[in-house]
Amino acid sequence: MKQQVENLANTLKKNGICATKDEALQKAREILHLHDEVEQLEQVEAYHEKGREGLQNEIQRLKKIVTEQEEEISQLKKEKKELEVLREQLEDEIRELQFQQ
Repeated sequence: MKQQVENLANTLKKNGICATKDEALQKAREILHLHDEVEQLEQVEAYHEKGREGLQNEIQRLKKIVTEQEEEISQLKKEKKELEVLREQLEDEIRELQFQQ
């Protein structure tokens, strides 16, 4: 890191961006510090993006489960109605048989 600061400071001084060596060193430290902060922010952003993707995948998985359960509930309701019809038919047959006796 120290070598990077010195190299950048020399470049700043040589290109006339900074008047003194001390000014160039200070600017070089600031630039490299900002560069490090940008890299850290990019890493945090990538981490959060990965987290968002994970959450979106989990939401899709849960939506699929909900849809499957809704379909199962619908099927169970149909089966319940069919069973109620069968029960009524059996009750009618039982009454008819009892009446015949």
